[in-house]
Amino acid sequence: MTNYHVVAEQVNHPEKYRLEYRTVDGATGKVAVLALDVLHDLAVVRAEGYAPAPLKLEAGTPVKGDRTYSVGFPSTWG
Repeated sequence: MTNYHVVAEQVNHPEKYRLEYRTVDGATGKVAVLALDVLHDLAVVRAEGYAPAPLKLEAGTPVKGDRTYSVGFPSTWG
């Protein structure tokens, strides 16, 4: 998942732009757009040949300096 505005230029001008990923170890590959929700600024994408391990959840309280991740969702009301 990503935001629509991240892939919008490629979606609107596929002849001009391409989507790719690059991992921390330098591997690259194509990214394909599977579905869009322009109203809620969402895009479902698939990174070909890339399947990272799921995030591990910790039960404890993070300590200063720990790596953290934030996962959000768009407001669907209002």
